[in-house]
Amino acid sequence: MISLVREESRRGFFKTAGKGLAAALWGAAIPGALAWTRRAGGTDLPFPRPESDSGAVAADEGFWRMVRAQFPLTRDRVYFNNGGLGPSPYPVIQAVEEATRRLEVLSETGHEELEAVRQRAAAFLGCLPEEIGFTRNTTEGMNLIARGLPLRAGDEVLMSTHEHVGGAMPWLALMKEKGIRIRLFEPALRAEENLETIERHLTARTRVVSICHMTCTVGTVFPVKEVARLCRERGIWCVIDGAHPPGQMPVDLHDLECDFYATSGHKWLLGPKGTGILYIRRAMHDIWKPPFVGAHSDAAYDLDGLHLEYLREARCVEYGTRNVALVLGLGAAIDFLSMIGMERVEARDRFLAGRLLELLEEVPEVEILTPREERSRCGIVAFRPLRKPTREVLEQLARLGFRVRPVGEHRLDAIRVSCHIYTQRDEVERFAYELRKVVG
Repeated sequence: MISLVREESRRGFFKTAGKGLAAALWGAAIPGALAWTRRAGGTDLPFPRPESDSGAVAADEGFWRMVRAQFPLTRDRVYFNNGGLGPSPYPVIQAVEEATRRLEVLSETGHEELEAVRQRAAAFLGCLPEEIGFTRNTTEGMNLIARGLPLRAGDEVLMSTHEHVGGAMPWLALMKEKGIRIRLFEPALRAEENLETIERHLTARTRVVSICHMTCTVGTVFPVKEVARLCRERGIWCVIDGAHPPGQMPVDLHDLECDFYATSGHKWLLGPKGTGILYIRRAMHDIWKPPFVGAHSDAAYDLDGLHLEYLREARCVEYGTRNVALVLGLGAAIDFLSMIGMERVEARDRFLAGRLLELLEEVPEVEILTPREERSRCGIVAFRPLRKPTREVLEQLARLGFRVRPVGEHRLDAIRVSCHIYTQRDEVERFAYELRKVVG
């Protein structure tokens, strides 16, 4: 059974950490978290798994209160910044600690243990294990992608104006170093319009379309599958900054058909900080080459013979010594979400964000920036105060105990709220109630 924590055990979790974590966990004598992180996913939860469909479960506050109890989040404030940093549940914390202790006792790296997590990550993301490489975050993945492609002066990269700095800066660096050109387009609120806009901005010199799967600014979900198909037809490489969707909604990379996809473990996946996943479509190894290499990057290496062959798998980016305990924690996070069910997770995130959108519609002093179209949104809601300075509103919300994120990208001067599975409906409703008073 997965090692989750009862509500009454939360306060004592860290006190007992040095004496053996099992005392703080569900049930009596149970194996450590590593026992289940090595499995290809479990089936049992220590709280009842709802039998109803995902839509009905989305509004089952009793179920989601039990999920919330698995997180060490403080009750002193309401956390609405999962889009920046996701809190890890107790099983993830335990998996990292137990792996660290075990590997330190042996003084081994544990590099071979990455393969079991790779198998589960590939199944979770709908791709082959050899197409998965572990990184530190989305930014590292985007840099590896950009620097591994054979771009030359004059080649064009198309991006939106709402890209995150970690997804945009690698291309701007190549603009300075190689002389590539950057073209930008303004995102729309509807998927069809975004696809049309992207197609309209393509030129004979476009080599790469690099966009977010979901924007970090207002939560717009781009029609990635249609964009990838368009790129394939035009002979353009499709690169996706996937920092937000994995862990928030089901992701099937083979179905999306993009060439590259970079994501982070520390956001919606609720994994350890310093973990990420890079997807490289298998056929891209004929084109893309690893910009940084070391041990584990090679298929053949002979210094005496001055010979090197790159490994034609995404794990070639895992060069050198890594903190394997963090990746094992990422595997625990994937198991945690999988046991709840990604369809339920997506339904819950949509339900909470949808409820907030409903309430914001009743606040004339704010402008909603997030798309209303169902396929173009999920768990992120962004808005702009109309009567008061955004900074003043942010400061008042912070004093009231709400942790949100300012949106400065593209000079939007807005506020972002991220809702995830630990978020409670009453927290969303209380936020809307207090916001009305703050902006009024």
